[in-house]
Amino acid sequence: MKIPIPRDIEDVFDRPGSEWTSKQKEKVIRWLFREDVFNNLLRVAFRYLGRYAILDDAQDACSAFFGEKLDGVIAAYYNPAKSEPIPFFPYLRICLKNFCKTKRKEIERTCRPLVSMTLEQNEEGELVQLELDIKDDFHPEAANELRETYEVILDCTNELPSKHRKILQMSLCETGPEIAKELNVSQEDVRTTLHRARHHIRECLRRKGIEL
Repeated sequence: MKIPIPRDIEDVFDRPGSEWTSKQKEKVIRWLFREDVFNNLLRVAFRYLGRYAILDDAQDACSAFFGEKLDGVIAAYYNPAKSEPIPFFPYLRICLKNFCKTKRKEIERTCRPLVSMTLEQNEEGELVQLELDIKDDFHPEAANELRETYEVILDCTNELPSKHRKILQMSLCETGPEIAKELNVSQEDVRTTLHRARHHIRECLRRKGIEL
């Protein structure tokens, strides 16, 4: 959505940043925090912070960007050596995008899953565990219990018919419609198969004394 820029704000943008008075800078910042403008910037931040980001992360990123980077952005924008000139607000969005890409790495490091498993299929089509990565946050005894639980889950999964197992695997990274199209089956068939597969695994775990 294109944001209309008031004439008095455009007047500020039209002059070199070194000539902005403190009142003019304050006026620009107030405009940037206006609801429609800030929401526009929030959407940029949310998009480039990645899949682990929540709304609070986007708000924090925008606030940090204004607090830490705005002066530098203004100075860089009016640098005579800058190649192709573009309007200030699109330039600001590009800088925010690059800032959020850096923040994204921090969020992804913090939100890395506590447990991740690498699997492959053997010749019989059964799932075989290649690697189980457990973060150091776990006490060693808890980590051992997790390993045992994952082994049981794998055993229960391998009890499923091959079709159920395949659709269950695909559901980890594909949507129902995508699975149906790829396997040339109906979406209802996919939903029913997933329901039965998950029910079987829950019942299998319960029989083995594990409640999830």
